[in-house]
Amino acid sequence: MSMPPEQINRMFDNSWKNGEKLGRDEYQKEIVCRLLASGMSVEEVIVVLCLRRDEVEAIVKSDSDKISKYAKTLKERKKRHGMCQ
Repeated sequence: MSMPPEQINRMFDNSWKNGEKLGRDEYQKEIVCRLLASGMSVEEVIVVLCLRRDEVEAIVKSDSDKISKYAKTLKERKKRHGMCQ
């Protein structure tokens, strides 16, 4: 299940400061990892962020541990807020 647009917007707002600290490339990787962890498909990430497939696939390959960590954290947060089934 993908994140609703409202949550994506909040995530972008909340992490904007991180982007300024990390630099564009690292910030982009961070956003891609978080979106994939939320359940968004590679194809959706490509369209939403206007990236090339090879860029997203490289991030998936190099940061799979980070994506898994974010997915686990997101699941825990959803459970805490009563959003899990």
